[in-house]
Amino acid sequence: MQEIDMSIDVEERLQPENCVLRTVVRHGFPDDAKCLAYDPVQRLIAIGTGRGCVRVLGEAGVDYQMVHPTDYPVTNIIFCINEGALVTACSNDMVHLWNFRQKHPEILHSLQMSKEGITSMHLPYGGRWLMLGTEKGNVYFVCVSTFQLSTYVINWNKAIDIACRVHPGSVRQISTCPTDHTKIGIVFEKGVVALWDLVTKNAERLPMDPPVKCLSWHYNGQSLMTGNVDGSLCIYNAKKWTEVFQKSTPHGIGSCRPIHQVEWRHANEADQFLVFSGGMPSDDNLPIPAITVLRGSKSATVMEMEQPIITFITLNSVPLENSPQQPHGIAVLLKNSFMLIDLLSPQYPTIDCPHSLDIHESPVTAVSYYSDCPSDLMGALTLVGCKQRKKGLSDRKWPINGGIGRDCATGHQELVLTGHKDGSIRFWAASGEDLQILYRLKAASHFERLEETEGLRDVSHAIKTLELCLDSRLLLVTGISGQVTLFRFVKQEGVNVIAVVNIPVLSPPPPATASTSSGIGSSIEEKPREMRRQQKLISESSRRQSSETSDEGDERIVPFKIRGGAVKRPPGYQPELSCLVPWRSSSTADSITSTALNSAFGVLAIGTASGLTLVDITQCALIYAWSSVELYGCDPTPAVQLGSLSMGDSSPIECTFTLCSSFSSLFTVQVLSQSNQSIFPDHAFQID
Repeated sequence: MQEIDMSIDVEERLQPENCVLRTVVRHGFPDDAKCLAYDPVQRLIAIGTGRGCVRVLGEAGVDYQMVHPTDYPVTNIIFCINEGALVTACSNDMVHLWNFRQKHPEILHSLQMSKEGITSMHLPYGGRWLMLGTEKGNVYFVCVSTFQLSTYVINWNKAIDIACRVHPGSVRQISTCPTDHTKIGIVFEKGVVALWDLVTKNAERLPMDPPVKCLSWHYNGQSLMTGNVDGSLCIYNAKKWTEVFQKSTPHGIGSCRPIHQVEWRHANEADQFLVFSGGMPSDDNLPIPAITVLRGSKSATVMEMEQPIITFITLNSVPLENSPQQPHGIAVLLKNSFMLIDLLSPQYPTIDCPHSLDIHESPVTAVSYYSDCPSDLMGALTLVGCKQRKKGLSDRKWPINGGIGRDCATGHQELVLTGHKDGSIRFWAASGEDLQILYRLKAASHFERLEETEGLRDVSHAIKTLELCLDSRLLLVTGISGQVTLFRFVKQEGVNVIAVVNIPVLSPPPPATASTSSGIGSSIEEKPREMRRQQKLISESSRRQSSETSDEGDERIVPFKIRGGAVKRPPGYQPELSCLVPWRSSSTADSITSTALNSAFGVLAIGTASGLTLVDITQCALIYAWSSVELYGCDPTPAVQLGSLSMGDSSPIECTFTLCSSFSSLFTVQVLSQSNQSIFPDHAFQID
């Protein structure tokens, strides 16, 4: 009988070129931040990085990244205020004009400075000429509309005094007079300040004692303030630029560090704000990054930072420079973070940022993603997370609220978990483009490091893996030093004692040799093949030390012990069970390679480089423990699989394993090697 071909040929219209994956949004602080810019009208902020990228931030959900054609660092950045344009300068001496009014920002013009490197930029509000300061001390002018270089140049030898025979250095800062844009203040690297008149092409010079690091104009244009190398502030008046009108040292008369940046702002004619970085006393020989706010004669506030300050910008309600600016905040760009200081509240607290810029506050070591999360779980995390709000934050809303976020409608709840190097875990709502923090968990607070392991570098609380059961709300956390903790979600505050299960010492796999690889089956057959239950079920309270020995007399080496006694814990995830995996030696950890949790049967499986362990999470007891050698000796195991696996570099369970509930009283364990081959496939174990 002739067979009939019943297959149907379907024409596939979807081709590979029709599917393109692209990055939509990036979370976290920009890598290697270099510079900062602010648009007071559109209320947007831009951060230039050392990787050739620019991050533009606005309200929650407005987070765009613009990438240059090359990865040269972005050294200077400035907004064309209220025009939807941005000017960037890179370390390859290229100047780019970006247009971000459309959906996908693009570079409109580019200009190559062939002979001199760019060290500073300035574009006054409403101005049409971009000023570029160079490393040779010259100032060039670029027409913003055409992006063509003008023939008008301010040469350094004409800006400084003829009697000065030393090159003043590169141009550090350019600033125009608020009331007369034909008068420009130029600060050179070696402390020289020249006031250049664009019409007469003449310059007036400030005294060089003390050398100047930065300057800021008064809004009336009749005076300016300089921050100096000796930590002092000097005010000069237009009536006589060659003499100091007023001088003060905010941080004492002793030796102080230089003032790197100063901004002179006014809330009204009688209420002034002096904001500067640096100027701290140098007696302790330790540079303390700090920002000082002097509000007239009313108060002086010093805010010390934990990281070096790159730059800062005062956020003004009035964008015009020739009237009181009415500052309401300070945007501070630090080496690894970004913060916003509220100037309208007492004691100047920080404003909570809606962007996930602090996701890398402690390095991320593990990430887990869950889609279609139950709404009650998301609500419960939000409820307990509200009580964790940092103290001392301002009640004001995020003032940099410009831009319109992209539509990202999803029909389900998404959750992202991040584990960090310090042992903390953060829960993020990821249903939209932006990550919103829901809840923070200190997963290492119940561990106490042993004194004999203080000198070991490998002992860490860093999170290695995260596994969340959406049905039971159980959370399994694995650390890189062999600690495993099971957390249970509790809505109310409670007192509990953590149960501890000590994983027995398992013999490591033997080294691979030519004889063992060819005759591995015969050598393993000499050992008992049955998977025996452990002689002792180890289940103890947290008050018992975890440094005791196993049944066979092998010394247990563990870097942590559990803090003893009943502890009162806040609502949220509370530790219920902790498993400690012993180290092979005092300097070598038996790393956990994989874990699996089955909350329905109450069983936890832990795979290490030396073997496999099953733990009963209901009774907090050890069920079984196999070494890698015992796993290889279990029937049925095809000889061809054993011969194809290498036991020299890694254990046979270094890839993954799964727990499957197939029957009411049987539990199926499937262990996979690195080559995804099952070591004992379809092997079921009876759990009494």
